[in-house]
Amino acid sequence: MALFINTNVSSLRSQRSLQNLSKNIDSNYAKISSGSRITSAKDDAAGLAITSKMTAREKGIKNAIKNANDYLSLYQTAEGALSEINGMLQRVRELAVQSANVTNNASDRAGLQAEVDQLKDEMQNIAENTNFNGIKILDGTFLNKLVQNTAGSEVKELTSVKSAKINNLGKNVQVTSKTGVLIDNAGGDSSFISVPLTFVVDNGDGTTKDVSIRETTISDDTISPEVLEINSFAIDPTATPATRMSSAIAKAKAINAASEFTGIRAVVGETRTDDNFALLAATLGANPLVHPTVGEGLFLGSSGAISAITLGGDNVMIVNGAVLGNVRVENYDATGSLRDEINRHYESTGVEAQVNAKGELVLVAKDGRNIMINYKNSAGDFNSNLSSKIGLKSAELGGIENWYVYGGKLTLISDKNIEIKGSNNAGLYDISEILGGISSQYDPATGNNVMDDTSKTFIFGLSGGKSIKDVDITTADSASKSLILVDYAIDDVSSIRAGLGAKMNRLESTVQALSVESQSMSATISRIKDTDIATEVTNLTQNQIVQQAAVNVLAQTNQNGAQVLSLLGNGGRR
Repeated sequence: MALFINTNVSSLRSQRSLQNLSKNIDSNYAKISSGSRITSAKDDAAGLAITSKMTAREKGIKNAIKNANDYLSLYQTAEGALSEINGMLQRVRELAVQSANVTNNASDRAGLQAEVDQLKDEMQNIAENTNFNGIKILDGTFLNKLVQNTAGSEVKELTSVKSAKINNLGKNVQVTSKTGVLIDNAGGDSSFISVPLTFVVDNGDGTTKDVSIRETTISDDTISPEVLEINSFAIDPTATPATRMSSAIAKAKAINAASEFTGIRAVVGETRTDDNFALLAATLGANPLVHPTVGEGLFLGSSGAISAITLGGDNVMIVNGAVLGNVRVENYDATGSLRDEINRHYESTGVEAQVNAKGELVLVAKDGRNIMINYKNSAGDFNSNLSSKIGLKSAELGGIENWYVYGGKLTLISDKNIEIKGSNNAGLYDISEILGGISSQYDPATGNNVMDDTSKTFIFGLSGGKSIKDVDITTADSASKSLILVDYAIDDVSSIRAGLGAKMNRLESTVQALSVESQSMSATISRIKDTDIATEVTNLTQNQIVQQAAVNVLAQTNQNGAQVLSLLGNGGRR
């Protein structure tokens, strides 16, 4: 082995090894103390670049989870408020049902209406003031709001919540006929047969479709009179049942059979003889219809007042199959004997005699059944003398006839525009009469009701409709109609709540998915960046042992110069 004095190569080699071991040990200490495998870019440049991008996304995911949870809280706030509104609507419905009962008087209904008004005010208050962090949710202004529930610049969700104000809840069109529906004895001319009824339905995609209403049948109406013979007074057996086919009840049933496709419901209103079309059963010729001026109904006419006459014997009056008994009727029915005799048969006829606001005696069927009136003499022939004294003058009716039939009113209801189509203008006018004097079309451009000669349709716009704001239970009839408004409002609230529930479920799923992604991302970053302590401690121990050995070797290599001196000393002594 060569020995040098100026350069101790072995010592230098040992020093270099010891320096490397010191660096490794320092690195071991740094990794163990920090827990990070990459303490600087030199430790793993590629790993550092990868984990930097992954760490940024991981933080974005965590904030996206926070955002989604915040939106969940917002939706829960809105859903809680809607739950309260739903409870109040249920109470309004209870009050409407209670008010519709005949046992309540005007004072009772006024008290019920007072509670309804308070409930409406509170519903409006909730809708206007429900907010989350100062952001109003249910007043109709929460539209197209951004939900940042992603970690990056991906497509984000826009969300809206419909208005829960009382002028929006239960919004619907209600078209009520001006008069009772048209009745005929043949069943064809006024029962959607010779003049079909067709609704134009919006498909929601910019297109429309026509939905035709089926023909009515006698079985559609089981309560209107079907009298074939009364005390030997023969009545046309083919004509009388046919009147049921064109009753308001039958027409409503036919319309409602297609509600699934049209979104339109028909509700039967009361039958009144002072606001109606009167049908002359035996007139099948040139002019079978009578269109009396409103207020010119039964017991009126050009002669005006009721004249004194005795019912019975040769003067037989029949109302919905009930033969009025031996009753003396005074002028103007001053003693109320005619009214009382008609009302005595109410259980079997469903017809009530009332005095209207003008002091006129009229017949009313609350359930919308047809009212059929006969004037007969003892031979079973039409009694014109009786008709002229307590009925419409025969001259007004276009001739001496056998009997008259009055139909109930119809109300068409929908939460969308109602559009009625006719094959031509004449067909539209026919439909108008069949439905009870519907004679106008809504023009959204002008806000006016006009006939459209081009499209041959009636359009009744939603903008002119009613809402829960219009609930009025001060009368039995308005209470019954208010039930429809309340039902629509409950449906609207349920729809909004269902939408919120679906969004909450979706956000919860989003949070779960983001949590899984965050977990996987953290695990990946950990594998790249975090220190494996067990391995690093092993490496540290190994480096420390080697370091000790290197120190010993360095001490020995530093003695190489002394060996040269020893060699030189031995040579001199010789």
